[in-house]
This record gives sequence, C-alpha cells and structure tokens, in this order.
Amino acid sequence: MSSKKEQQLQQSSKVSCNSIDSTPTKTIGSSTIKQELEIDSLLDKRQEAKPKRRSARVLEHDPIVAPGFGTAKDVTRLADQLGLQVHVVQDMMRAKGDRGSGSRSSTRGGPKQADEDSNAAAAESSAWADFLGEEGVTNNASAAASASASKSKRAYQLQSIATPSGKAKKTKLAAGVLIQAGTLDSSIVGRTKNKLLEVYHCAIPSQIMPQTKIAAVFTGCNSCHSIALAQNGSIYGWGRNETHQLGSNLPTNVVLPTLLDLPGSGNASSTLQQAATGKGHSLFLMQDGTVYAMGANKVGQCGVKTTSDTVPRPRKCVIVDENNSALDAVTPRMISCGDDFSVLLDTDGYVYSTGSSEFGQLGNGETGEYFVQANKLAFANATVFTRRSDHWYYQPQPNASASSQPNVVLELLPDAASVRIQSIACGKHHTIALEAESTDDKPRLFTWGCGNYGCLGHGRQVDEYYPRQMQQLPMTCDTSNAKVAAGASCNLIQTANGHVYYNGKHRSVGEATMRPILIEQLATNQHVIAHCASGFQSVVCATDIGNTVAWGQGPYGELGLKDQKSSSKPAFVEALSGIPMMQVACGYGHSLFVAREDDKAAKEAIKQLPVVKPEGVESLLK
Repeated sequence: MSSKKEQQLQQSSKVSCNSIDSTPTKTIGSSTIKQELEIDSLLDKRQEAKPKRRSARVLEHDPIVAPGFGTAKDVTRLADQLGLQVHVVQDMMRAKGDRGSGSRSSTRGGPKQADEDSNAAAAESSAWADFLGEEGVTNNASAAASASASKSKRAYQLQSIATPSGKAKKTKLAAGVLIQAGTLDSSIVGRTKNKLLEVYHCAIPSQIMPQTKIAAVFTGCNSCHSIALAQNGSIYGWGRNETHQLGSNLPTNVVLPTLLDLPGSGNASSTLQQAATGKGHSLFLMQDGTVYAMGANKVGQCGVKTTSDTVPRPRKCVIVDENNSALDAVTPRMISCGDDFSVLLDTDGYVYSTGSSEFGQLGNGETGEYFVQANKLAFANATVFTRRSDHWYYQPQPNASASSQPNVVLELLPDAASVRIQSIACGKHHTIALEAESTDDKPRLFTWGCGNYGCLGHGRQVDEYYPRQMQQLPMTCDTSNAKVAAGASCNLIQTANGHVYYNGKHRSVGEATMRPILIEQLATNQHVIAHCASGFQSVVCATDIGNTVAWGQGPYGELGLKDQKSSSKPAFVEALSGIPMMQVACGYGHSLFVAREDDKAAKEAIKQLPVVKPEGVESLLK
C-alpha cells in the first residue's frame, strides 16, 4: 500500500501546479484527504527550493524592477502607453505612495496638468493602479520630446483674416434671391406635433421677398429666427421673437422678413457686416467693429455685462482680456452663437467667449459649478466677451488610448501662446475653430464644449473644457483654405477641393460618427461642394454646378424634399435643381438659400418656385 502511494506521489510531482488544481478528485474518503495533504507538502518543498515562477522565467533576460514583480519590459510597455519616459515611470513607482504637491483638476474631461515634482511621485502596488485610474498624468519633459518636430511658433498670414476698416470705400454687395424651406410658424417648432399645419410649411423651397435682393442670411442650428442683409444695406428679421431677439417693437412670431432698427449714425442698417443667432438671442457685427446684442441674456450670452433675463433693445457688447481689463482697440471680424453662449473672433486671431459654461463651451478650463440650493446647480458663467488664449491642448499619442477610456493625457501645445484662429462655428453646446493659414504647416482644427455624440471629433463622448486639437483627421482631409460649420451636435469641414467631412450626429436614429469621415456619397459622384450648413437635425450642401442635396430629419419641411420628411442619405432637392447658390444656412425648423441669377436658365428655374405672399399666411399675421 505504501509503495503504491509513493508511486502516486512521484507521478504527481511531475504535474504542474495548475493541472493539479484543475484535476477533479475521484476518490472520496480519508485516504483522499491524506493524499492531498502529502501532495501539498511536496509542492511547498519544491517551491521553496526554486525561485518564484515569474522571476524564474525572466530573471536572466528581464529582471524585476518594479513593485508587484514588474519587469523592465513591463515598465517600458507602460511608459509607451502613458507617453512618458521610462525613468519617469520608474521614479513614480519608487515614490512610496507620495503623490507630491500636485492636485487633481476639478474639471470633467479637462486636461490634467502636473508639474515635474508631481510627475515624479506616485504610489506603488495597488495604490499605483488606483492612481493611474484616477489621474491623467503628463510630464513637461515628455511634452517637449513629443513636440520636438514641431516649431515653437508658426508664421501666420494674419493679413488673410483681417477685415477692411469701416472707412473703406463701399462696394456694391453681390446679391441674389432669398429662398426658404421649412415652416413659417416658428411658434410651433419643437413644441407642437405636426398636425394640419402643412399650409404654413414650405415643403417645396419658396421665394421670400422676391423683389428684394439679399446679400447674406444668418441663422443658427438652434435658432427659430433668422436675419437677412439686403443689397441696399437694410436688415430684415423674422421668426420667433419671444425673448426680443428681433427687438421689443415686433410681435412674438414674426412670420415674414421685417425691417429691424439698429443703432448707429445715420442709417445704421447700411453698416452691418455679419449677424449671428442663438436660441433666444442675436448678435450684430457692424463694419466699424462694434458688436450689438439683444434677446435672452439669463446666463450672460449677450455679453453686455449683466444677467438680466432679456435685453429688449440692441446694446453694445463688452470685450475684455484675460485679466478682465477692457479692450478698446479690438476689431472683431467674426461672431457665432450657440444655444446660450456666444463666441467672437478678432482680426488678430484671438477668440473671446461669453455666456453659459455648463459644458465647458467658454473654453476657459472649467464650469465653476456650485450649489445655489440643495438640489439646484449653477455655473460660473461669463457676462462679457473674455479673451481665451494660451490654452490650446493636444494629445501626444492619439492612438494610444481607446475611445472607452475615461481619462486621456493632454498636454499644452508648444506654441499655445501664439495660436491664431481664422474661423469659428458654434453648435448647440460646442465650438469648432480653424487655425489661421501659415507658411509652416496646414491649419489645425480645435473643438471644445459638450462632447455628446462625438461632436468634438476626438473619438469619445467627453466634454472638453479647453480647446483641444482634432488630431485623428483622415489623410485626405486638407485643412488649407477650408471652411467649418456646426450643427446642433455635429461638424462639417469643407475642404478647398469641394469635399465635406462630417462627425457627430444630426438624426435621432442611427449611430454617431465619433471622428471626421468623408461624405462618400458626394465625393464618389464627383460633386464639388461650394456651400454647406447644418441645422438642428438637417444637413444641406450646394454644389458648384447648381445641385442641392439635403439629408437628416425635416418634420417642418426644412429638407425641401416635398412629401419626404426624412432621409438617411444625401438626397437631391429637385426643386432647386439647376439653381446655383451664393449661400446656404440651416436653423431649427427651416433652411435658407441665397440663389444666384447667373444666367437665363437659373432665372427661369427660380421663377418656377412658389412665392410666399402675405395674403397666403394672413392667419399667422394676426
């Protein structure tokens, strides 16, 4: 009996620990228990005689250099994943749990900065794993190494973004015919189900004010009101006016374009350069560089240094620097509005913002949220246009982190202090900015604000509180001389060769596009896009030969597809076939077009469109 058991023990000694643990016991009784004890005793003696399993495997060629039996290869792999140098990771592991004097950032999804002392401090063993899970640690040295191939300062061609002075000689504005698709009754948009109201919807694009030549139209992705600049300098507005976004002297629902009264010397309407619209407010940029605002102002989106519920009459905006000092010499050249915030761009390429900071849309690195009541949050909103500079970030290794990871290491651009922007566009709660042209490299794209549906183009749904470079662009996306547009939760990038790249989501169904991709339906059919825009749930593009395509959702007829109220793919707007466009703009519940009358064929095509007349909407005018 004893010899048989010794034979069993000799056979079992040749079996690995893993196979012994996984082999079921077939004999039941005291002899089985005794056998297991003898086996365990033998294995314990063997393990004492040999080094630990992992160290035996790597002792000679891959020595253990980190807590938890981490080898040199493990540390190297971890350093690559974190974008740090190997010696920095080793110093952090040897810090015995001391995290240094650095503190965690209070912003959600914002950049995590740490000085060199904080980078050299970290926890070992289990605390080290907790530390990595909570913090996005970066290092100044690694930032310099990652950007070693980049120049510290770009040579911008700022003259290309400068705006002529208001004293310059006036030239006759190019103008065309104003066309609208969508509803004329702005009071129902987003509130009332679409029943028996088609009589007020322009499901077929229709002419508005055919006798008045229009030079430009302005509306926003979350706006139910619009503004138009006529060739003679007059300014018209129509749509929703419940918060006096079109002025306190007009009704709450302005059905047809109506003259607006703006301040200024003489006929102020003749000096408008650009307008922008938010959900309930409007901005007006004049040729002399003055910016006026009116409408909803509960969170300071008008930038007039107050938080009154509304600004009923046009009021001059206040522009300050980073230290909140007034800037009198600033010359604004572009404005854009989101749902409840506004962004301004000056001729030197600096960005300014005001309004709500709930999603980081101000680009100042924080939301400043705090409790005003037990169950009510408030945010550190801005009431004046404040310059946002020196805080432009990028991800050193954009391919190293999966989109599902909550923390991403961001670093300040080496040339952050000198970054200049040439164009901006605002979505509902986010902003996209295109860098100014330079002689060094292609312009970079930056986004910040709400990251829902991947509208920031970084491959994850996380809010960004600082401007962050959109790095993972397709190789074919040339940003030189490009244009940008923003929908409620999406972006459009129009390249100089007429291609359009899209990211985000503008339909209530389907998957979000987390990073910019080429709209292949347009590119593969050799369409050269001249103008593009995105609204609340729609996208419209106009080609250089007079074709217009639209897709998305159009419950109020904003797609212009007659009886078709939605389209998952770009569809031709047959009513606008053969009509070249000067401009397209998309709002909430409507789309606007300025059609060129280049030749006889275009004029004839425009004449075939329906014309909106006051007597046709007389019930709405009451």
